[in-house]
Amino acid sequence: MHVLVDGDPIVYSRGVAGEDRVYEVIIQDKATGEYDAVIFDNGNEKNKWLKELDDNFEVVDQEMIRTARPVHHALGPIKRTIVGIKNEVASKFDLHVSDLAVEVFLTGPGNFRDEVAKEKKYKGNRDRSMRPIHYDACREYLETYYNAQVIEGYEADDAISIMARVLTSAGVPVVICTVDKDLDQIPGHFFNYDKKVWYEIDDFDAMVFFYEQVLSGDGTDNIPGIYRIGKKKAHTMIHKWLNEYSANQWDYGMEEHLWKRIVEEYSASMDKHPDKYVSDDPETVAIENARLVKMQDYVGQLWTPPGYPDEVIGGTE
Repeated sequence: MHVLVDGDPIVYSRGVAGEDRVYEVIIQDKATGEYDAVIFDNGNEKNKWLKELDDNFEVVDQEMIRTARPVHHALGPIKRTIVGIKNEVASKFDLHVSDLAVEVFLTGPGNFRDEVAKEKKYKGNRDRSMRPIHYDACREYLETYYNAQVIEGYEADDAISIMARVLTSAGVPVVICTVDKDLDQIPGHFFNYDKKVWYEIDDFDAMVFFYEQVLSGDGTDNIPGIYRIGKKKAHTMIHKWLNEYSANQWDYGMEEHLWKRIVEEYSASMDKHPDKYVSDDPETVAIENARLVKMQDYVGQLWTPPGYPDEVIGGTE
């Protein structure tokens, strides 16, 4: 059994164990003009305090101050996570850990989505300075001890999607281990290693989830989608259109129906909120968002609307 592990969230979520964080808030007394610094060990505690701050004081600055702990504070949780994944999968399928082929994926340099994104800069909302202090050491640890594959030109998520489809089509059992809902575009068995939750996605639900993302975009990655359409509204709209088509299984006619409705929604939104979009062509914007959210089925894939052959980066399939 192949166990495909999304390593990027592990680096970030476990890596922060290798640092101490304190939160400093500078306030000014409006009456006297005097300044004071208040220090918090916890961000939630700081936020609660700010909500209750007396109106006689004004917040003039806030800063999170990070100091490094010894690197093993970050590497230890990473090791425990990988070992935990192995044990959980082995137990779930009544296997020995040695029966598992564990493959870890990390996103490396370059990303075709940087060129696709025109409406907003892809992941332009990410602050690289907020990476864990031991970010490089965490990645090196996964590469050295777990043979993590560093993906260039696309993302770890894409690599997992591609590998899962190749293995599944060959009849090889696969488990995808991730905390990222984006990978719900892939049919298969999933294990959320943070919540310790197992679930399964079929072909139909995977396709539906993709089209919901085309509507809603992905704020985490700075993919805008349709202005003011979030995940819940996108889910409602897609299922309404599925009911119009009276389909409960995947087919091309259903996809064409969904795509037509999606483009109509982009068009209506662009007419109502023209200042929220760069392009003035609804289908161009819809295709851009689809290509940004789509987890690739094969290396180089550029998604195209139903009824058209996929393009590949640099040419046509």
